[in-house]
Amino acid sequence: MGAVLLLILQVDEVSNLIQSYLAWRNFFNDSFIKPFLKNISYFTICCQTRAFRGYFQPFFMRLKLSVGHYLLAQHLGAFVASAVLFVTYKDALDWFDPNRTITGPTATAYIWATYPKPYVSILNCLLDQVVGTGLMMFTVLACIDTKNLNMPNWLLPFILGFMVSALCMCFGANCMAPLNPARDFATRCFTAVAGYGSEVFTHRDYWWVGLFVPHIGAIVGGWLYYLGVELHWPETRDDEKTGEHHELTVALNSANDRKAAI
Repeated sequence: MGAVLLLILQVDEVSNLIQSYLAWRNFFNDSFIKPFLKNISYFTICCQTRAFRGYFQPFFMRLKLSVGHYLLAQHLGAFVASAVLFVTYKDALDWFDPNRTITGPTATAYIWATYPKPYVSILNCLLDQVVGTGLMMFTVLACIDTKNLNMPNWLLPFILGFMVSALCMCFGANCMAPLNPARDFATRCFTAVAGYGSEVFTHRDYWWVGLFVPHIGAIVGGWLYYLGVELHWPETRDDEKTGEHHELTVALNSANDRKAAI
């Protein structure tokens, strides 16, 4: 949000750069914030990742995660972050957009929440989010699946950061790539009480797209990965079999040496 705010307040023509800022904002968030949270909450990408884990337990049974309190915490965190950003830049916002507008040359509402382009239909936004979040979930599962890439933990935030950045670059033109419901709905609620009014919800009746559709896309992407990839892995990887065979060989050799010594 801070990157978008600085872009709006300091650049006259935001349309040429806003998508790049959205993309790199997500890269730095996923690459440099997620590592600090990894051992606390498995550095979940966003709300729909949690929702899919709760919906589809077979893949995540070993994580033993409860979905509800993580969803609530992410929404509350986004709301508080919105308030901090608003207070920090209140003077600049009062100067640039004293009327707290949603559309127009001085609009600042989309610092906090996403809004579709005037020429994009709501139906197109639905498809946009199903495709975008579906690809995101598919890629996330491919990265954290130990039977697939088996990446080291320290590398995951950077890979996922680049992945989210690429998605924002590819799917940010229609409705600014909500992807994360907490990043769109909780922040939208804040703008409603921060002077922008109820129009943040009534504008083109779009508000529900960023709240519900990413979960649908995540479930679609998760099922595609499970049915197309994860379901077909053998129960034990070749390197695990090799390690078990090596340990058995060492144990047998040790037993034979003891017998020989006796």
